[in-house]
Amino acid sequence: MCLICLSIAAESARCSDGTMQTVRLGVYVPPIVRWLGTDPQSTTASAVLTLRPDALGSLPLEVSHVFRLLMNVDVVIDARVTPFRDRRDPSDELDTYWQIVDDADGDRARTGALPQGAGAEEGYGAYVPTHMFLREGLYVTHAPTDGAVKLTVTAQARSRGGDSTALDRVARVYDAQVTLTALPQTGRSPAYPVRRAPRLEPPRQLGQ
Repeated sequence: MCLICLSIAAESARCSDGTMQTVRLGVYVPPIVRWLGTDPQSTTASAVLTLRPDALGSLPLEVSHVFRLLMNVDVVIDARVTPFRDRRDPSDELDTYWQIVDDADGDRARTGALPQGAGAEEGYGAYVPTHMFLREGLYVTHAPTDGAVKLTVTAQARSRGGDSTALDRVARVYDAQVTLTALPQTGRSPAYPVRRAPRLEPPRQLGQ
């Protein structure tokens, strides 16, 4: 029989024969994935980005929204976006390009999208058309010492016909919508070692 004593510095067990045995204990921490400013139980956050006629002479004509995500596991960010549409006549759309950036800037010590896991062709750090934005999702890696990431999504209105020139004004109010969903990636190995029972060798026969 052993009496287990726990402390922050060490884990030990004192057995009935007076000997000490070192043990390793693992503590399970459930995944935490929560957007600030939303329902704590929801993994989804949304925003409406609005262009107004009074935004004259501002080049490029674009609107941004900052999302903040608390997390203790890696996640994949799934995005659903709609182009700028006239608030009174939704059939009137503007060519809309999207971009997303984080506040880690590639620093592996911070929670964010690592360069090899992000793609400019899908809108990470570069503008892409609405239908190409995060088609495969954005993988965000959790850093042990950083439990949050700031994601800035920007929608930019451009001239029709694929012209790369951004519009400088609009005549009416246009709205674009963005919805981000954080999908926890919990299939990774636990951070603590798994304690297994020792394998017992079969007894040897005499004479072998």
